[in-house]
Amino acid sequence: MIEFLLIAVIVNVVVLLGVLIFIWIQLNSTVSKLVKLIENRIRLNNVNYELDRLEFPVREKLLD
Repeated sequence: MIEFLLIAVIVNVVVLLGVLIFIWIQLNSTVSKLVKLIENRIRLNNVNYELDRLEFPVREKLLD
């Protein structure tokens, strides 16, 4: 019984360690789809911010 629990704990630790290593590699990889998605979202937010900062003069009399 104790051997079974010990093996179960070791298997769980190995699986959790594998999941953590996978997530770590994905977040540190520059070719990861998740990283590209985050970078694209940041880039779009910056473009929207720059567009909001632009000021266009309003011409009231265009036909004069």
